[in-house]
Amino acid sequence: MRPFRNRDELVKIMSALWDEIFNTPEITRKVAAEKLIVKFRLTDFGMNLFIDLTGDMPRYYWDSEDDQKFDVEMILSSET
Repeated sequence: MRPFRNRDELVKIMSALWDEIFNTPEITRKVAAEKLIVKFRLTDFGMNLFIDLTGDMPRYYWDSEDDQKFDVEMILSSET
């Protein structure tokens, strides 16, 4: 059994998590010095979450395309 009912639920919950993380000044100050893009490839939903630390402010975005630029790739399932 998957921890999320569907892709929409996964995106909603994980987006809320990353919104909270990036709205925490203590965290954004610490990660602001790292200029990289991390790709989380979620194998059970066939989608990718990108954490982009290359700009002035960290951001995240969802994409199912595999040709996006990244520096580090984490391959996992939504259970992780």
